[in-house]
Amino acid sequence: MATTTTTHFTFSPVFPRPSPPRHRHSLTLQPQRQATSKAFGSDKLGDFGARDPFPAEVESGFGEKVLGNVDTEHKILIPNLTALSLATQNCSPLSPFQTPMSVEDAHKLLRKVVGWRLLDEEGGLKLQCLWKLRDFKCGVELVNRIYKVTEATGHFPNLLLEQPNQVRAELWTSSIGLGGRTPGLQFHRGNKQMVQTRCTRKVRPATISAKFELKPPSYPLNALEPHMSRDTLEYHWGKHHRTYVENLNNQIAGTELDGMSLEDVILVSYNRGDILPPFNNAAQAWNHGFFWESMKPGGGGKPSGDLLELIERDFGSFETFLTEFKSAASTQFGSGWAWLCYKANRLDVENAVNPLPSDKDKKLVVVKSPNAVNPLVWDYSPLLTIDVWEHAYYLDFQNRRPDYLSVFMDKLVSWEAVSYRLEIAKARATGREVEEEKRKREEEEEQESDGEAVEMYLDSDADDSETE
Repeated sequence: MATTTTTHFTFSPVFPRPSPPRHRHSLTLQPQRQATSKAFGSDKLGDFGARDPFPAEVESGFGEKVLGNVDTEHKILIPNLTALSLATQNCSPLSPFQTPMSVEDAHKLLRKVVGWRLLDEEGGLKLQCLWKLRDFKCGVELVNRIYKVTEATGHFPNLLLEQPNQVRAELWTSSIGLGGRTPGLQFHRGNKQMVQTRCTRKVRPATISAKFELKPPSYPLNALEPHMSRDTLEYHWGKHHRTYVENLNNQIAGTELDGMSLEDVILVSYNRGDILPPFNNAAQAWNHGFFWESMKPGGGGKPSGDLLELIERDFGSFETFLTEFKSAASTQFGSGWAWLCYKANRLDVENAVNPLPSDKDKKLVVVKSPNAVNPLVWDYSPLLTIDVWEHAYYLDFQNRRPDYLSVFMDKLVSWEAVSYRLEIAKARATGREVEEEKRKREEEEEQESDGEAVEMYLDSDADDSETE
């Protein structure tokens, strides 16, 4: 007897934009059912999502290796970050705490969806898509490819890998429906107890599981001497950082956080400031990895290029920036971090109060954060950080934090890393603007199309009445 292996996650699925139907006012699910019957009877590729392959898929031989078919007219759409998220349609929760999508919005969404159908079952509404593949191994490959492109977003599917060769993706009432039971990530905020939900990992767990690893710095542990000793790195990275990673893996194992990217674990567990247990270890694991790569042997000095221009524009001079950054780090009471960030946010996470609401976007800012908190929870893009927890500098500087700050800025900072992060942050901001403009245009076009369709429908009714 065939067995079924399932994994359950919350997901924003694949939504490529199709050509609009001829009669938008009378759109039903019937065309999708017809496509289902045809596909099941004619090929092994699956009933939904067929299209010509992307160039990268042709080069990699994905169709032949995974789908068992080299015919370029029938290739399954592998989700990408642009086509993936319901958020691009402005109708999907970005976190478990947002309002679910309504039935009306779900039906509107189907106008923009290729290959998905809306089901109303006892457990509530859900969107569903099926793929038929060559064999079970190909199903594993498809599942892992979906995870690979979605792990940065935190929107994971309820993926069911069903032997011998079917993959089912479902978007449950955690994102659509009218207050039905939500079998996704759940938290009891009163006592901050995280509820473990179904999260089985029986298909190639070494690939599908997202167990976090302790990555070493990109330089030898003695490479920062004499400015930061090997002993400091051995204790700081080898013991403190290691403990954060190990504790995090233990905390999220078997929960719906298991499988998310580290960034998304941080955002979800921050819980709008009502911090949940995994947050501190997740944020500290991320912060330390970011900190190691903010330094390099022979670092320090002065940046150049766009980074220096923005620093001089937003702080007046590089020297003024140094003073402000050191001041933030030295005045952070107790444990914490100081950050240089690129502020170009839309506060998509809706997770915390914007610490600098009066400042304009697209500028550099210096902020400080207590304990494990980092700027990701404010939707800022971190560029540089310094750890001002006492264990970061006590072996080398004892209680002389100002000396540690000066050595860090003068001898250790990797301005190349900061510049690279700035380019990524700027590209991210530009991409958001493009997506926002695209969304607005699509909404306007849809409103115009709906208006025209209704008018045509009324005219046709009038003609029918006159004929009778």
